[in-house]
Amino acid sequence: MWTTICFFADPVKAQNLKAISNPTVVENQQLGTAEWQLSNPATHQEIEGYASLSSVNLGQEIKLFVNTKAPRYRIEVFRMGWYGGLGGRKMIEAIDRPRFDQPHPISDPQSSLIECNWQDPYILQIPEDWVSGFYLAKLTASSGKQSYIIFVVRQDNRPSDVLFQASVTTYQAYNNWVASHSMNGTAKDAPFMRCPLIVPTRLALILKPAME
Repeated sequence: MWTTICFFADPVKAQNLKAISNPTVVENQQLGTAEWQLSNPATHQEIEGYASLSSVNLGQEIKLFVNTKAPRYRIEVFRMGWYGGLGGRKMIEAIDRPRFDQPHPISDPQSSLIECNWQDPYILQIPEDWVSGFYLAKLTASSGKQSYIIFVVRQDNRPSDVLFQASVTTYQAYNNWVASHSMNGTAKDAPFMRCPLIVPTRLALILKPAME
């Protein structure tokens, strides 16, 4: 004679356990900071930059290219998230670097393509324990002027119930850096090797949807 015993899990407890095991939920419980915000935005291209990739997987590397008029600058990397309402967490300590005089971009007369092709990037190796999401490389020139490089960190081997699509091509479509022609129809190609158009407000409102 066999006796069958059925166990019925509490759905609330099951949901809580699922949340605890979610790396994004765990990450957002880490100590946050508001230091990611810009206190002195570079509104006249005093410092600017772009990444070699729009997104990068864990364990891979991404190159950060910077141009500035100041003799030195530093890079700080933050992950955007809730973090108790502070909006971000510092992932690495500030990296101090000397200025590298970047060449002026050349426009292709046939396609109106404008690419920076800058040199001397900072190569960031993405640690395996970082959590997917939006990341900021905050650039601060020795003059005090600040700007961002935005990129996404992926975790390709982790399944997820939610997919967030970053509108990276939209960033470029509205990019008017160095008289770009992406929106007026004269450009046949829209490159990513240039600085994205960012309105660097103190609260960086463009990033709010990615933080919640």
